[in-house]
Amino acid sequence: MTRSGYCQNRLSLEENNIGSLNLSQFEYVEVLVSIIVGLALTQILRGVGRIVTTKTGPPPYRVHLVWTLYLFIFTTLFWWWEFQLSIVEWTMPLYFVVIVYATLLFFISLVLHPSNTDDIENFEDMTLI
Repeated sequence: MTRSGYCQNRLSLEENNIGSLNLSQFEYVEVLVSIIVGLALTQILRGVGRIVTTKTGPPPYRVHLVWTLYLFIFTTLFWWWEFQLSIVEWTMPLYFVVIVYATLLFFISLVLHPSNTDDIENFEDMTLI
């Protein structure tokens, strides 16, 4: 490619505004929150998949499954609810609260479905009800 061809391609990118990303503060925050919420949903679905597909792990427990369904719905609704924050003026405390809240949902999913279930005899002992 000649030097003039490079400059011509660069000009066409700048004209179409493809070469730069103009993210709003909300979009910037939403990327991180979506990653954290996605990790929480992945942990929940992975735990359910482990319960369904393995026979060697702890047997299913109804209360644990209800908590799993509740956390799945709650996490999904939090992600959906967060779109209304696009009209809010973002400050550092608001950013911190939203990130911490999403992180807590992830930690709850880890408690509900730990990565290693070898030490768990049944999910009934894990449930505090």
